[in-house]
Amino acid sequence: MTRKNIWMQLLTAIVLLVLLTAGSNAQDKDKNQATSEPQPASLVFNNKRLVTFYTTLDGLSPDERVERATMVMRKLSADAKFNVDSIRFMDGQSGTDIVASNQRIATITEGDAEYAQGNTKLVANDFILKAKYALIKESPAPNAPTMAISIAFCITGLLILLLLTAIMSRMAVSICNMLNGMRATKIRGIRIQDAELMSSDTVVDMATAAIKLVQLGLICLMLATYVLVSLSFFPHTRPISDALVESARIPLASLGDSFMHYLPELFTIAVIALLTYGSMFIARFFFNALRDRSIRLADFDPDWAEPSYKLARFIIFFFGLVCALPYLPGWDTPAFKQVGLLVGLLVSLGSSSVISNMMAGIVLTYTNAFRLGDRVRVAEHMGDVTEKTLFVTRLITPKGETISIPNAQILAATITNYSAEGKQGKLILYKTVTIGYDAPWRKVNEALLVAARKTPYVMTDPPPFVLQSSLDDFYVTYQINVFTDHPHEMLAIYSNLHANILDSFFEAGLEIMSPHYTSLRDGNRPAIPAEYFPQGFEAPGFKVTSTGN
Repeated sequence: MTRKNIWMQLLTAIVLLVLLTAGSNAQDKDKNQATSEPQPASLVFNNKRLVTFYTTLDGLSPDERVERATMVMRKLSADAKFNVDSIRFMDGQSGTDIVASNQRIATITEGDAEYAQGNTKLVANDFILKAKYALIKESPAPNAPTMAISIAFCITGLLILLLLTAIMSRMAVSICNMLNGMRATKIRGIRIQDAELMSSDTVVDMATAAIKLVQLGLICLMLATYVLVSLSFFPHTRPISDALVESARIPLASLGDSFMHYLPELFTIAVIALLTYGSMFIARFFFNALRDRSIRLADFDPDWAEPSYKLARFIIFFFGLVCALPYLPGWDTPAFKQVGLLVGLLVSLGSSSVISNMMAGIVLTYTNAFRLGDRVRVAEHMGDVTEKTLFVTRLITPKGETISIPNAQILAATITNYSAEGKQGKLILYKTVTIGYDAPWRKVNEALLVAARKTPYVMTDPPPFVLQSSLDDFYVTYQINVFTDHPHEMLAIYSNLHANILDSFFEAGLEIMSPHYTSLRDGNRPAIPAEYFPQGFEAPGFKVTSTGN
């Protein structure tokens, strides 16, 4: 045997020893767990399994709990005066106690209910239903008169059920026929302004379907009531009736208990909603009074009232929502928290531009950069302000185009407001023309003033004026300035002013040109339209002067 084989055999032995040791420890651990945890035991009475106990209680193992409960049930079964309807459950120190005739039959612990995948009350209710059925087997058989009376009651109940069903069916048919006769007459469609949400036929069909559904539900309810009452007339079927009633009563009772337990939170939400609504009403009243100048605050512009109310309403609603959220059902559940985390993540990722536009809208509102109806220029866009919100401002251009500009872009751009001073007649519109040095400046000034006075919407007080803004290399720059109180007619004013300047200059014999060339004017026709020349005008010829030696 080589040294390599010896090492391989030694390594294999060590691995087998480790595996055997681990297996032994695992088995010992399983045995310890098996001995430490009690074994479940089922309570069986009259060949019917009633419940399974999984945990110890008051030092009693599940088997001992079964023995104790079996002894109590045998004692109750042997009592001739015992009534199975006296079995009920009640809250105990260790869980839900099941009692009968002032004796505790068993206790359903939280551990028992957890293994049964329910709560203690549902497990206790199931135990009671099965116990009643198991104990009723010991009761004596009913006699013939009792059975006859029970059968008579069942037949009477069936006749009443059929009569009520016929009456209800006839009433339903009459109501449906009445509704069909009112189509498009007394019953009209549901409309919002010019939009029709539902036609008259749709409303009638929905009402007819609802009536038939209610009819079917009432018939099913009466049939279920008849079956339960009929089963309760006979001793052998009474446990089935009780079981069905209890099966419906426990969930309804749990729902009622949950609703009653939630009433304080519901009352708190109602109070928060009432306070929120009241705060909004007070805010509306206050800002309306500021708008109408019934209440005056120093340095508060009445035009701020409407946007201030909208901002206050948003803050009040948001604060009320934050206060009410902890009282909503399922607020502490992991699902609600996960949804809230997801919504918060989405808002944080996508709200940067929204927040910037909203803050810009607030700044623009309280700095009075412009108001509704003002003629403004924002960057390269000019128009009248038609809408101001926290996020966007809308302009309508003189061409009838509606432009929506985010408030953040407006705040970063240059804003020119033509209406701020124009409404008071302080808006100056101006136009520059360049005329050569050969034209007398007084004559040019007068021609510009004459053109300005002929232009509609130009004010005479203060009067127009001319500025000679620069003396350039080839021409003089003249600027005509006019006052107007109609800023929305800017385009028309400029157009008429341009036309009047042309007429005025041509009538004065002035050429609107900036000569950049050398010309011989003798013999050249003036550069003005022919209609402004006097009748019989002829262009002069060249003058030649010679000097002799």
